Amino acid sequence: MIDYGAKKGQPSWFLAFQLTGSVFPHCFLIVFPISVLSLVLKILHDQNVFGEGHEDVVTGFYFLSDGAPWGGFSGFVSFVIVFRLSAAYSTYWSAYTTANAFLGDWSGAAASAVSCCRGSKCSDAKVEVFLHKVIRLFSMLSACALQELSPRKSHQVWGLLTLNSVGIDEKSLAYLDGSNQRVDLCYHWIQQTVVDAQSDDLFGVPPPLVGRILNELSSGMGKFGDAKKHATTQFNFPYAQTCKWLLILYSVLMPLMMVRWSDWASGAFIFTFVQLFFIWTLEAITIILENPFDTSDRNCIDVFQLQLSMNGSLLLLLNPRTRAGPPELSQSALTGDVTGDYEALQRRDTVHKAVLKQEGWQLTDEHELGVSFENEHQRCCCCCSGQQLPKEIARSKSYCRIRYGIIDNQKTAAIAIGVFGDDLIIVVPPTARKLKTSALIIVQSVSGRATKVGVKKISIQDRHKLHKEHNWLPDDYEKFLFEYQDLPAAVYKAGGWIMNLPVASVRRQEELAVEKRINEAKQADKEGLGIDQLSTLVTFEDFIDKLMQEAELTREEANLEWNRRKHLPTEYDQDTDPQGRLIIELNMDTFKEHLAEVKKREQTRIKKLEDARQQIQNALDHGHIEPLAKAIQVAEVETTMSDKELQEAKDRLTSWRLVDGKIQEAIAVRKEGVIRNALREADEVGLKNATWNAASELYRQLVIEGAQAHLKDALEMGDIEHLMVAIEKAEKDMAGISDKGLKEAKDRLVTWKEAQEALCQACESKAPSELKGSVDMSVAIGLRSRKVALAKQLLAEHCATELEELDTAMKAGDVEKLAAVLADLAEKNVLAAEDMKRGNERLKAMQNAQKALQEGLSSNSLDALRSATEMAEEAKLQGATREEAERKLQELEAASELEAAFQEADRMEAQKTVLPGEANARPM
Repeated sequence: MIDYGAKKGQPSWFLAFQLTGSVFPHCFLIVFPISVLSLVLKILHDQNVFGEGHEDVVTGFYFLSDGAPWGGFSGFVSFVIVFRLSAAYSTYWSAYTTANAFLGDWSGAAASAVSCCRGSKCSDAKVEVFLHKVIRLFSMLSACALQELSPRKSHQVWGLLTLNSVGIDEKSLAYLDGSNQRVDLCYHWIQQTVVDAQSDDLFGVPPPLVGRILNELSSGMGKFGDAKKHATTQFNFPYAQTCKWLLILYSVLMPLMMVRWSDWASGAFIFTFVQLFFIWTLEAITIILENPFDTSDRNCIDVFQLQLSMNGSLLLLLNPRTRAGPPELSQSALTGDVTGDYEALQRRDTVHKAVLKQEGWQLTDEHELGVSFENEHQRCCCCCSGQQLPKEIARSKSYCRIRYGIIDNQKTAAIAIGVFGDDLIIVVPPTARKLKTSALIIVQSVSGRATKVGVKKISIQDRHKLHKEHNWLPDDYEKFLFEYQDLPAAVYKAGGWIMNLPVASVRRQEELAVEKRINEAKQADKEGLGIDQLSTLVTFEDFIDKLMQEAELTREEANLEWNRRKHLPTEYDQDTDPQGRLIIELNMDTFKEHLAEVKKREQTRIKKLEDARQQIQNALDHGHIEPLAKAIQVAEVETTMSDKELQEAKDRLTSWRLVDGKIQEAIAVRKEGVIRNALREADEVGLKNATWNAASELYRQLVIEGAQAHLKDALEMGDIEHLMVAIEKAEKDMAGISDKGLKEAKDRLVTWKEAQEALCQACESKAPSELKGSVDMSVAIGLRSRKVALAKQLLAEHCATELEELDTAMKAGDVEKLAAVLADLAEKNVLAAEDMKRGNERLKAMQNAQKALQEGLSSNSLDALRSATEMAEEAKLQGATREEAERKLQELEAASELEAAFQEADRMEAQKTVLPGEANARPM
């Protein structure tokens, strides 16, 4: 039967669109053509193809003007179908009930047979022979019964698995194989076996208790008869035939009626489809329910699972732990005090909790993990949200170690973290498949490497299926590549994502083998083959040849696969041929699928590794820190890149970050040398990020500013050699930069050189006019070389009289005299422009001072006279105007001092005449 219950993480509307086991596709193929016919007829009717009005007898149905007859007919068809459906459902449920009832009786009879052997006086070997024999017969009995209930009855001889039927003698098996009454034959064999055991004193109980075995066996046979009745008795044929014809007639008339009663062509299609579709689905469901044991339909009772359940019950009876006897009460449970023992008995507990305590599991408060749990959930996507884990978990040091198991049908290593709520949380390698039932979280290895592990949730009972040892080959299972730090803390931080995970399945090797055989039996039953025809057992030579030819493996790889299967007898069928050679199962289609999957996974792993390497290399080439850090993280977490290879990239990233810090410090300092050294280190390690760009731009700017400052200093110095050195340095530092200042400096250098040549010629000729012209030109362009000084000295020697006359006039401080001397010298044009400028500046300062003195005298202002007198002193002005201003200033200062003295005296006199009471008065 199909389990269509709501699954965790599956939307509720998923059931409406599930096609597995659905009757919708079959009914759609029937109803859709009829609905299209209704659409076509409505279109033709609207076009009056069949005539107009009452003449249209094909689609008009004008003779049926009232809808009551059609409504009655529809109700009648629905009633007939639903009544048959109700009867079919009753048959189905009764068949399922009786099937479980007779299996339960036979399971009880087998349990009674095993229990009655306790305390037997016979040898243990004889008892074991009896129990193994009777358990095999019970398994064969249930298999034969379930096979007979199925419409195919035989399931191709041995389609239902039994417990090692090969142990029964060949004659008996051959007789059972050729019998048409297999259930009765197995029933009689069990009865005879029980009676013989009673005669041989194999039972350690009184005979009346042995009779219970036969009673339960007989009761099960009666219930098997009821189940057989439901399985083989079909529904009344005339009724079924009537239902079929009613459906056919209803389907034929429906398009004609919809054409008459619909106004739109789409309405005719829709209403025809809806009504016919669901009436045909009821018919299809009825047919399924009337054949409850038909294994070709997934909606019917699964006899394979019933037989598997029966075999499981029988195996439980022969399990040494089961037969060891009932549980014993520990001495610690009894204190010797009746009242105390009774009170202890009332303590509530669960079996699983008691076992957990015995195994060393302890309830641990979440804060003992040493982590913070406030909204620290790792999100798998932006639209997900998780819930907090339970406040308490159970952990066990003995289970927090690597174990091995088949989880989600995949062999893998696992580490049990603890019991969260009602489930056991484990971690598996990140390469494990079936990641839909797991969450990937990032953890730290003991070496500090960030990597991923998969977190799964399994049932608490399934922890017993995780073993400490295994016999798997290295390539057969997923294993952890690293040792990890505090896994419980990392898992707990993952939060509610773990709680939302579905429970993963854990299987034993034997369970997978049984499931494989059941699937083979189902496939054999569908294809009409015997189950042994599906198992391909080949010798070593054929095995190697097939793998080399069809799978394109080398001989060494084929040998490894043979040896691998040889050591897994529960997973791969094995036998010996008539020559005594070992033959092992080989299904080439399945092996090719497995090989393709392995190659695909390997290609995916290699591609991820190559992509990670390429990302790291691209980041190294571009010299950016963030892309390199991200690429390292992806390679570290997502790939199996070696630690050595990763360490090289990490070392480069560390050096980049160190140099980046130095560059930032250099930018803050804004010193050319510091920035140059930092950039040199960045070039050595290949760093070229945004900080490097900013530093490069700043360095370029500082270099330009330095070169320009050097040029400016050289121009201010006026020395040709210094200017040439500054220009050369600027050209080197500002290579490729068009700078206006550099061009001006070069032009100034050319001018200086020309002026230098003129100076040289003037100094050689010693002509005053040439000396004056070259000196004036040199001063104008800012040249201050030795030649300029020499030319000035020579010019001063020639013009000593004129310079003395100028200096005398300037010392005299007479404005008129200095003006006359300057006018005379200007007319002679013998002094250098620099000397003339000096004289003119002094004349102007004296004139300004004289003007200020005159204004001060006219204004009779003390402050104006003081300011004018200071200007005259600074300009070294002499004459009557200054003397008059100084005399006037002395008079004004004396008058000001006298007035201040009178004011002070008046103030003192006023203080003496103040009355005592008035002195203490305060203004209101």
